[in-house]
Amino acid sequence: MKKIYEYIYRHGATHCVRMRIPKELKWAYPEAQDERLVNLRTGDPAEAKKRSYAVIARIQAEFADKRLQRELSRASLSPKRIGKLTDAELALVGGFYKRSVLQTDQARRQAGLDDEEFDELGRELASQRAELARLLAQGKTQPILGVLKTVLHLCGLDFQPRAEEASRAGFVFLRAVVDTLDKQLQRQAGGIVDTDTVAPPVAHPLAVIAPECAPVELLGPSWDGIFTLWCQHGERRPKSSITTYRTPWWALERFAASKKVLHPEGVTATMMSDFVEDMKKRGLATATINERLFKVRYIFKVGKGKHKLTHNPAAETLGVVESTTNGDERARVALNSQDIDLLFRSPIFMEHIRSQGQTGEASYWAPAIMLHSAMRPEEVAGLALRDICHDPIVGWYFDLYHRTEASEQHLPVEERVPDRYWRKLKNNASIRRVPIAPALIGLGLLRYVDWVRAQGSLVLFPTLKKDGQGKLDGALIKFFSRYLRAIGITDKKKTLYSLRHSMKNQMESAKVNIRHQKRIMGHRLGEGNSEDYGDVQLPYEHTVEHFREIKFPAIPALPWQPGQGTVRRVKRPTKHGATTP
Repeated sequence: MKKIYEYIYRHGATHCVRMRIPKELKWAYPEAQDERLVNLRTGDPAEAKKRSYAVIARIQAEFADKRLQRELSRASLSPKRIGKLTDAELALVGGFYKRSVLQTDQARRQAGLDDEEFDELGRELASQRAELARLLAQGKTQPILGVLKTVLHLCGLDFQPRAEEASRAGFVFLRAVVDTLDKQLQRQAGGIVDTDTVAPPVAHPLAVIAPECAPVELLGPSWDGIFTLWCQHGERRPKSSITTYRTPWWALERFAASKKVLHPEGVTATMMSDFVEDMKKRGLATATINERLFKVRYIFKVGKGKHKLTHNPAAETLGVVESTTNGDERARVALNSQDIDLLFRSPIFMEHIRSQGQTGEASYWAPAIMLHSAMRPEEVAGLALRDICHDPIVGWYFDLYHRTEASEQHLPVEERVPDRYWRKLKNNASIRRVPIAPALIGLGLLRYVDWVRAQGSLVLFPTLKKDGQGKLDGALIKFFSRYLRAIGITDKKKTLYSLRHSMKNQMESAKVNIRHQKRIMGHRLGEGNSEDYGDVQLPYEHTVEHFREIKFPAIPALPWQPGQGTVRRVKRPTKHGATTP
């Protein structure tokens, strides 16, 4: 078999999902079986990938169910001794028994019964119903008590009641058994009895009666289970988003564990407020606390919306509010005119040296493009050559759109960009066209495009690679965080991203209409359907007219030339462009 994607293999002319059975679950499968193999019944790799999602999820759920069976079997070996059951607990046990029996009965009928088996089942059910109905009418519960104890023992509970309690519990359970037989006889007569309707899912008795003895899986969905549910709720969430949401979710899991709460269902609204206070005590910034709270709240919302959690404990949790006199809380600020002059007078732009790492020519073009377009670093890093377009009426522009496996399939193979340059933009509002400023043409952007194309590349920055979070701009951001400090821009709130804020200030100075500002920056418009593409709501020609009103700062950078050296020890430039140690 040849591996195509994770868990997906080519087997002859078709594809299959292949997952190794975890060692701790080998007991649940035939002795010689080491893996689960499911044929996807397609020879198309793309279609196989689509079909694999449901199959992989089903196998993972199967593994989870086997783990739970193992834990329950362990619980039944050392059951928790109890002497009394409340009315609610007895009703729960009765409902659990009823659902289990009706599910088994339904599976047996779906498998098919021949005439002899069908008649024998009918006689057994009628006989049991008559016998137990007589016991119920006479109030004789002792014969059913053994069945109740057996059910509870299999659930990890050792029921040893006193005589009066035994009689009460037996009577309640006997009614549940008789009712179950009535439903089976109704099926036997050809009636339609839906198990989920007459015996809806209930909690496992051990999780309610003795939660301290129950496996974590019984107490509700696990932390990982709810987080996986959130991941699957969004279509192909980028790795960077998954990482930023996982951090606060793990933090809450650790905090809940310190309070002896081992599953998300056990988190209360009070605990969420305590979690916020804990983050404050640990010195997290206000913006960070509120962002983490928002993300945790949304994960809980998905869990509740998918009917895996009964409540969202963070729904009403208040974030942190600080006085507006406490200073600037923004994580990033714009580069001012002195900063911009300092950056574009530095060796990268005056001596044509480049980063030693993968950043390469992007170290010249990324700042220049961001200053003149307000594009995000990741949007710049992921540009393909075909994203630089020309229209005879409106001129040159950057074409930004979701680039996926599906969007590449309609192109000839030789025109498809490498998969690391497939991109899911931040949101639908980010799908837009951004005019290319004349200053970029003057710096030699089109010459650079021809130079890259001559080397056989289909993308603007072929040396960039995705980092651990699946981001192409990771190396760029890290390089400039050091480079800006080295050339004398010491404010840590000033980063590569600050150039996007600088462009925003330039649009404000030019009095560009706020809706066109949002269109250029890829922000939601906030009017009507905010998910609509910008070109539907705002004619691109009007955006170009507003863009032409922007007065970009004159930067001292020399026109682009291929890198002629690497950044080693950066020297601070003087006012006139010379360098000093």
